[in-house]
Amino acid sequence: MTVLLSLAMIGAALTALALVWYSTYGPGSRTRPSSQSLELLESVSRQVGDRLFLRTPEPADLDFFVEMASDPVAAEANGWDHSEAAIVRRRFASPRLFRQVQAGELVAVERSSGARVGTLRFSVAPHGPKNAVSVGIHVHTDHRNQGYGREIMAGGIELVQRTGAPVRVGTRVTNLGMQQIMRRLGYEPEPGTLPYAAPDGRTYDAYWYHCDRPDRPAAQYRDIDD
Repeated sequence: MTVLLSLAMIGAALTALALVWYSTYGPGSRTRPSSQSLELLESVSRQVGDRLFLRTPEPADLDFFVEMASDPVAAEANGWDHSEAAIVRRRFASPRLFRQVQAGELVAVERSSGARVGTLRFSVAPHGPKNAVSVGIHVHTDHRNQGYGREIMAGGIELVQRTGAPVRVGTRVTNLGMQQIMRRLGYEPEPGTLPYAAPDGRTYDAYWYHCDRPDRPAAQYRDIDD
């Protein structure tokens, strides 16, 4: 279950956001999470659900991120060009680039087992207001069809909502799994479609969801059966 997610960082600034890890994605970024942003992360983590919490990436996550980048289902859903695993290795090998990974991604971890089940990513939304944030998720192949995608997406939307920035979620029109997640969270796509330029050079039609309503998804996703 993936959103329009590429493993290449978007080089742009998110100056309107309060969280430090959103503040810059540029190649010269040296940002680190502040105590205030970590407190907010912990607050939202408790709301992701009884099963999961969110944390920033760690060097020990390399193999997990490589597995995610090598996922053929995600590659097809997002139009990856099959260089993603190599990009992940370069980012983890470079302290400067790894700080960018920590600035824009979170890892979803199962509370009971400590297993890493997926990732949550924030990037500059290609459509919408200048300060709009696009939320993307990726669930590991071993943990799909267990409701984790919905919980991770709900946590990501809530996290951005708390900053006051507009929230956008985009998905290809063929990604029925993500559309089901968004529907269960109480969202419907905006009318029509907008183009998505994939890493492999192709352009796809995509639905876009505006997720700015503060009453969602917190009240929506917990009581819906998988």
